Amino acid sequence: FRRVLFRSPYQVKVLGSSSVLHKAKNAIRIEVTDPATGKPVDVGSVWFEMRMEMPGMAMQASAQLEKGQGPGVFNGFVEPAGRGEWHATLGYEDRRGKRSVTFTMNTSS
Repeated sequence: FRRVLFRSPYQVKVLGSSSVLHKAKNAIRIEVTDPATGKPVDVGSVWFEMRMEMPGMAMQASAQLEKGQGPGVFNGFVEPAGRGEWHATLGYEDRRGKRSVTFTMNTSS
């Protein structure tokens, strides 16, 4: 899977190792770049969380992320516990403060 999220002030991509997100351990890669130059941007920290609301309960999955070998690259895993529509939040914190965006993702078995 691939998601390009927001461009102000950065472009953030969420990339998966397969074409869809599975109800299993999924390898993910997050890339933060300057949209004007396409060059990676060194942001302090990045987080990726997923939440699914169901009657009487809620499920959560948070990615375990580590900085990659270059600036603006984070690698890790996320493991959603169920299939269906999840509300995902991707955010970062740099010298300008915290920014985040929420979007939906679907998981399959």
